[in-house]
Amino acid sequence: MKNIKIPTPIFLILLYLLSGMVGKVEVDGCYVDAITGGCPNLMECVETCRPCYREIGKVYPTCIKPDPSSGILYWRCRCVMTDGAPCPPRAPPHCPKDPPFAS
Repeated sequence: MKNIKIPTPIFLILLYLLSGMVGKVEVDGCYVDAITGGCPNLMECVETCRPCYREIGKVYPTCIKPDPSSGILYWRCRCVMTDGAPCPPRAPPHCPKDPPFAS
């Protein structure tokens, strides 16, 4: 049986490329929803999502309208975390912001 000899630099490059393909997992982001987040008023949704930002990545607030066909009958404030933002971020502060108490 003949031994196959691979030059060391080529072997190392091949090993590097294969290790990058196998161990790479990327997540684009995730989101959390708040039913009482102030929607359809986007500025209130911004305030609801403000505690979700931890100075890492980006947090985008958006209002999701009701969709009776999917069974969702109420507005939702969605806080979308991307670009490495922790998801969901650990408290404190609580993410999304807790609704104000009724007086």
